[in-house]
Amino acid sequence: MDRTAASLLAFAAGPENLERRAAAMLMLAELKLDDARTGAVVAEALASDTVLQEYALRYVEKLRPAAVLPAVLALLDAAPIPPSVSVRGACSSTTGRRRSRRSLVAPKAPDGRGCSARSTCWRRLRARPRSRRS
Repeated sequence: MDRTAASLLAFAAGPENLERRAAAMLMLAELKLDDARTGAVVAEALASDTVLQEYALRYVEKLRPAAVLPAVLALLDAAPIPPSVSVRGACSSTTGRRRSRRSLVAPKAPDGRGCSARSTCWRRLRARPRSRRS
């Protein structure tokens, strides 16, 4: 990993403001960085209830890395945010689940990436117990 990629990864993971972290997440996706350290940073961003989650989902939609499937599944299993809770400035759980599902069923990328990751994920989704929502 070169210095620029390492700096972007540090910005995406770091304690800096959300705008800088989101911009770094966009650049990670555009540069198609897909290694273990990047996967860990993206998985952490998927777990956050901030706007950073949206940019992490964009990364997943673009690169379809198999390393972050557990984080995508956790997002799908997340309980919806009650209507009484304000989600201003945060990514709504419902929107996150919708984008997660869309990224899993989207057609295969032109370079062939993502097919095995999606099939693995769908097998895990079918095997999990269903929750009842009222």
